[in-house]
Amino acid sequence: MRISLATDSSDEQTNQAGEDYDSASGTLYVLGTSTFTESQKEIVKIGITTRPLDERIKQLYTTGVPFHFRCLKAYSVPGFASLEAALHSLLTPFRLNDGREFFTSDAVPFVERVVAIHAEIRSGRG
Repeated sequence: MRISLATDSSDEQTNQAGEDYDSASGTLYVLGTSTFTESQKEIVKIGITTRPLDERIKQLYTTGVPFHFRCLKAYSVPGFASLEAALHSLLTPFRLNDGREFFTSDAVPFVERVVAIHAEIRSGRG
């Protein structure tokens, strides 16, 4: 018996339906929560979706969420899963919980800059 955690040679990210997230376009979003830390920093959610953003926002509004999320920024980009992973890694100093996609609002100014770098790299310009 052979067990392996290796992926295929392309090593591209895919979703459960087998769609290639690294070449497909999707939306990276930054949502405001209207919830604040003790130091009065708004808690924001940084995530991705392939569905319309308003549908994603509705999906997130459950009984455990006190307020509706609101869109602060949204970017339709190819390679959105890679971009999200990079952002989550780079924005670790602002992350509230390693297992969740929530950050303090201090992270928001960096998102646009990282998105721009991501686009520049993907276009082959440098």
